[in-house]
Amino acid sequence: MYQAPQPASELYQPTAPNQIVDEPVTPHYEQWGYSIGYELGQDGLGVPENGNTAIFRIAPLGLTEPVFVTKPEDEATFTVKVLAGNGMFIRANKAGEVDQIPLEKGVEVVVHPGEAYSYKNTSENTDLVLYDVALPAFNAGDDVEITSSRLDKESPTLKDGYAACVVETSDGSLRTIQLPHAFFDAMAEALK
Repeated sequence: MYQAPQPASELYQPTAPNQIVDEPVTPHYEQWGYSIGYELGQDGLGVPENGNTAIFRIAPLGLTEPVFVTKPEDEATFTVKVLAGNGMFIRANKAGEVDQIPLEKGVEVVVHPGEAYSYKNTSENTDLVLYDVALPAFNAGDDVEITSSRLDKESPTLKDGYAACVVETSDGSLRTIQLPHAFFDAMAEALK
């Protein structure tokens, strides 16, 4: 469906002595059309201090799977700056508003806990490269994919204009996430 994603480090290298360490391009990343690399300091730890930085390289017409941020620190931020390319940032915020923000070099967007989002490369020819700084550091389980749902007999009543997705959190518990239909509509359009 998408071009095979290439390592993020081929398009972005930080100032020495920092380096990018690429995650292997797994079938999951191939399916969506993106790759990730992490910026590490000379000591091998994530940068900045108490945070971490990810470089997303999204192949032409690729996108990231939609995720919901479950990070427990309410003050946490994921500040994303576009280094190259063009795309779309799709987000449902806590208030239920859905944003579709055009991405181009220099544009910056911020993601907070309690929001769902995805990035789409709208170009047919060039990669979209994103520089994502998480403060405090992002850890496994700080977000959940909302590409499937589980059955939860305890799900609350749906708000009008919303759909529910039941996900398993990092501690193994089930959580019902309600998101506006407009978010799923925007994701369906991005998948075309």
